[in-house]
Amino acid sequence: MAHLLGRRGSSRLFPLRDPLDNTLTDENIGTGDGETTEFQITKTYADADRPYRRPLAIVSNLVVKVGGVTQVETVDFNHEDGWIAFRDDQPPAAGLAITVSCDFLIPVRYEADSNSITLPIGPDTANPFASAGPFVLVERHVPKPELLGPPSVLAISGTPVLEAVEDFAYDGFTVSAVGGVLPYTFTVHSGSLPAGITLNSSTGVVSGTPTTVGTSSGIVIRVTDDVGSTDDLDAFSIEVVAADPYITRYGAKEVRDGLAAVGWNW
Repeated sequence: MAHLLGRRGSSRLFPLRDPLDNTLTDENIGTGDGETTEFQITKTYADADRPYRRPLAIVSNLVVKVGGVTQVETVDFNHEDGWIAFRDDQPPAAGLAITVSCDFLIPVRYEADSNSITLPIGPDTANPFASAGPFVLVERHVPKPELLGPPSVLAISGTPVLEAVEDFAYDGFTVSAVGGVLPYTFTVHSGSLPAGITLNSSTGVVSGTPTTVGTSSGIVIRVTDDVGSTDDLDAFSIEVVAADPYITRYGAKEVRDGLAAVGWNW
């Protein structure tokens, strides 16, 4: 009676463990088609005429397999309220079975807001004793959640400019990233950029004016997303060469414009 009153009769759902029906073992919940990413966890009761697929919303110890291969939660899929969402860029391939193993509870409510209590008096007994019930429970379905699959794999890209001229603006380049979770942070993970050239940690722009002749080798630029995932650009080198005295005297722009005027590209 305390539990019935605590649920305010029929107004509040609560989880119930059926002692005879509470687990799934490699239960098939669908087949991949190369496009679909969301699948509901269900248990099939294979009646000969009308099989019933019972939706399950409260699960624990969840193991998800695609084609027999165990998937990793938050990496390959997300789960909430009995729904599984795979990554948008990695839907289960056509023909592969999606299976789950788990323990489950059933969301139920009381059918009535109150239950009668009887006070029978036993033979030769002066003291009455109470009994209540029976209590009727009604299974309730849980609405589909707004569920997104894990983000696609973080990846960095960019084409470094490998040569620069001392005391002249570096042509520069930009590294960019896709996947993962915004925002991104760009850093020089190993090696170092030539003096005067810098990396913008927010935009990924590499720019500046080199001040020292020489070669900076083993430069690795890394992107880190908001949940700590990383990816590295392939190592590269930047060679800073001394400016040609003619260019130094007349200026790089003037030399470039002069060559262009006679049909040369520089």
